[in-house]
Amino acid sequence: MKRGSFVLSLLAVSRGKNEEPAGPLKEYRLTGVVVSYDADRKAAPIRHEKIEGLMEAMTMEFPVRDEGAASKPIPGQRITAPLFQRESDYKYWISGIETAAGG
Repeated sequence: MKRGSFVLSLLAVSRGKNEEPAGPLKEYRLTGVVVSYDADRKAAPIRHEKIEGLMEAMTMEFPVRDEGAASKPIPGQRITAPLFQRESDYKYWISGIETAAGG
């Protein structure tokens, strides 16, 4: 293998490790109360209601993908947000957080 080809192969492999797998996403609706928010980890435990088609009500930590000022989770706030789950590896996250009625 030529040196240039080897370097390009290494770049392709290392680049692939940083990219997330592609694949279809399932979208659910999450409604619940933010327990806390860890800005360093970009994650929030949320005491959520039943998520139709996915899981029963419980408290669970969710990665938060967008953190615009309007969508940053605030502890004690009742929220609603789309919950995305990638089918290829079952990773999940929330984004587009909004204040829910009653919150």
